[in-house]
Amino acid sequence: MVQFSHADNSSPTIITLDESEDKARARELTLLECQQLALEYNFVKENAPSNGTVQQRADVVGFFKQYGANGLSQFKKKFGSMKLYPPGEKEVEFYSFSCGSDEDDDLGGSNGDAFLKKPISKEDIEEAIPIYEENKGSFQKLSWKYIKRPGGQAIRPPDWYKLDGAVAQVEKGDNDTECPMWTSNGSVDYGGKEQWEWWLKYKGKSADESKVLFVRVLEMAKKNKKENFY
Repeated sequence: MVQFSHADNSSPTIITLDESEDKARARELTLLECQQLALEYNFVKENAPSNGTVQQRADVVGFFKQYGANGLSQFKKKFGSMKLYPPGEKEVEFYSFSCGSDEDDDLGGSNGDAFLKKPISKEDIEEAIPIYEENKGSFQKLSWKYIKRPGGQAIRPPDWYKLDGAVAQVEKGDNDTECPMWTSNGSVDYGGKEQWEWWLKYKGKSADESKVLFVRVLEMAKKNKKENFY
């Protein structure tokens, strides 16, 4: 059992893995509680201050990965659906199962933009920031498929452009550029148009909101391996 003080000095929270496989408890599970668990099992951020708060010290991203989860929402599903063991007692593959739900459907699938309309909480932002920072520069290196277009062109799947658009919104803000129409050889610029349109869809989103959306799309993309990756 682990017990830590909140950053705001409110009452401590108590959480154990023995409470897993309880859907009601999983629904109430908070990011702070997961950070506390991470510290109990020695998941500490590199160069974290020894006297820092739970939020400053806990490597919750690394802790989630021990259970095959990319974020809080996935971890909560696993916490409520199956028995979780201390990190290292089971291989990550043990926890690899299909945990799809209506929540996943709400994200709108590969071609939809419903994920842009889903509410974003302060907790969502706190959870997403480290995951975004870890993946913003590496998502392009994944084994994305190519989709053929006329004129010998090939573009990436829609989720690639959603991720690229989120990064553009974080780094550049709202898209106020002109839509590219043609490539240097005079053919239709299919890829450039996709990039431009998906960046435009994030218009009005703050940098932190866009980081949350990036993480949501990345989770969607990895679940939809058949459509996105070789």
